[in-house]
Amino acid sequence: DLFPTICKLAGAMIPDDRVYDGYDLSAPLFGNGKSPRDEMFFYRGQQLYAVRKGPFKAHFKTKPAYGSEELKEHDPPLLYHLGHDPGEHYNINNKHPEVIEELKKLVEKQKAGVKPVKDQLADRIKEASSNQ
Repeated sequence: DLFPTICKLAGAMIPDDRVYDGYDLSAPLFGNGKSPRDEMFFYRGQQLYAVRKGPFKAHFKTKPAYGSEELKEHDPPLLYHLGHDPGEHYNINNKHPEVIEELKKLVEKQKAGVKPVKDQLADRIKEASSNQ
């Protein structure tokens, strides 16, 4: 969302030679309108961990902190209503199986449309550590 928002604020045109998944958020930033985003996908590296649609957020994978190796996969995913529970303390997945199914379909659609790319940061880190 940063790229299209900054382009809009700078008066620059977004190149049309590729697909962007970001939105111009200048209107909600300045209080002139609502966010065009109703869905948000949360990744760590190339792995999808969670998805949000409206007030609901589902965690398919969780990890306590970056660098930690303790990955937990959740089936069914953990589900939170961020309007009622912004701190994500109360898992309500057993009360909303229909929301879980909707979010699972959203994840499948997302995965089908995403093309994995080379992790350039990992390569740079590896290169830097081998040069020391």
